This record gives sequence, structure tokens and C-alpha cells, in this order.
Amino acid sequence: MESVIWGYVLTGPGRPSRETQLKVMGYVGADMRNGGTVWEDDLPARATRPQSQLHERNFLLSNLSAGDRVHFASLLCLGVSPQ
Repeated sequence: MESVIWGYVLTGPGRPSRETQLKVMGYVGADMRNGGTVWEDDLPARATRPQSQLHERNFLLSNLSAGDRVHFASLLCLGVSPQ
């Protein structure tokens, strides 16, 4: 089975702009077509339970296979906690 290059974009306060993050995803070879391999979440400014609001990230993580790669534009886009 062929490995997949995934991309993840997390927009919200203190994170790079969506446009910048999407450029990075294109540079690393993620499929940018509609229905491609880039997943996006938008974290509101006052998220009270941010982990539960990252639906696309959680879906992406549950669909990874051995050999797949996930790219983030910035460490700030990995999520909201060390986990």
C-alpha cells in the first residue's frame, strides 16, 4: 500500500493565516484538490474544550496508516496541548 502525505491546517488566534498554511501544504506535496489529503479545523478565540473541537484532526489521526506522513505549517498548529 502506498503511503499518503497528509496536511493539517489549524486556524485561530496566534496561528499562521489559513492562506500561509495552505501554501505550506502545497509545498510539502499534500493533495490540495477538493477531497484531497488536507484537513482543517478552526479554533475559536475562547475555546473552552479545544480538544473536542478539533474534529478534522481527530478524524485524520484515526485514519493514518503505517508509512503515512502528516505535515503541519507550524508547531502551533499541532493542537493545543502536549498530547
